Amino acid sequence: MIRRHESEELRRLRRAHASMPAQARAAFDRHRFEDKPYEVIAAELGIGVPEVERRVADAMCHLMQACDEPEPGAAARFGAWLRAAFGRVWRR
Repeated sequence: MIRRHESEELRRLRRAHASMPAQARAAFDRHRFEDKPYEVIAAELGIGVPEVERRVADAMCHLMQACDEPEPGAAARFGAWLRAAFGRVWRR
């Protein structure tokens, strides 16, 4: 559900999260929302740690493209913004 007071950027981010490939979303959600380390995620999903890293990176790229953040340093700022935005608004 999209709330009226949310910024357009957060609405885009939510839509991008919803449209993310299921495998990338599964790894991303466990890492970002449940604070699980890659080793635990790998065991839960039955994959290797490098594959978890790839899926989380794919998820981040998917979200960054949705938010149109191409300049240098965007990934670090985006990660901090993502933690703040989702932690404040979308914490499970």
